Amino acid sequence: MIKKYLLLALLASAAPATANVYSVSIDTSSLSGPGSLFFSFGPGVSPFDPATATVSSFSGGGTLGSTIPSGAGILPGALVLSNAAPAFYQQAITYDGSKIHFLFSLTGPAISSPNPGAVGGTDFALFLLDGSDNPLLTDDPNGSIFDASIAPGTGAVSFATFQPAVVSISAVPEPSAFLLLIGGFALMGARLRRR
Repeated sequence: MIKKYLLLALLASAAPATANVYSVSIDTSSLSGPGSLFFSFGPGVSPFDPATATVSSFSGGGTLGSTIPSGAGILPGALVLSNAAPAFYQQAITYDGSKIHFLFSLTGPAISSPNPGAVGGTDFALFLLDGSDNPLLTDDPNGSIFDASIAPGTGAVSFATFQPAVVSISAVPEPSAFLLLIGGFALMGARLRRR
């Protein structure tokens, strides 16, 4: 009986992350020269639940230049955008063909305690633009390279990547998941050692 509980605890610790933190990697090896990164975060129709998008640990892609922020923060540091009103952030970049990496998180009532009566979701999008503000590396008619949508009333997050070979998005496990995993292995080891 104890074996079943230990196995259940071990499997539960290997569950996907419940926090909405994602690691994003974008292959820009085909890009060079001047351009910009454009982040947008905005609500759908009212009523919608408040949410915040944070971009952090930004690296690669090229040399960053001037900004046109409406959110709080500046890359390569943390960039925080709120859906209280449509928010955007544009940063000049000279692409050097290296991969862009960053952590992306979604927080707020839209995620943690969604209102079942909300009818408007919220969308986060990233656009890679050339020096004339034309979209790069995408098949999306709107020009984004990827889009994260928060479903109204449920807090479920879905992604659309418009060049799957270029964009990689994966959930980042919470530290508590690692602790549970280590605890599960310790319990299994102790149980085996008693034999």
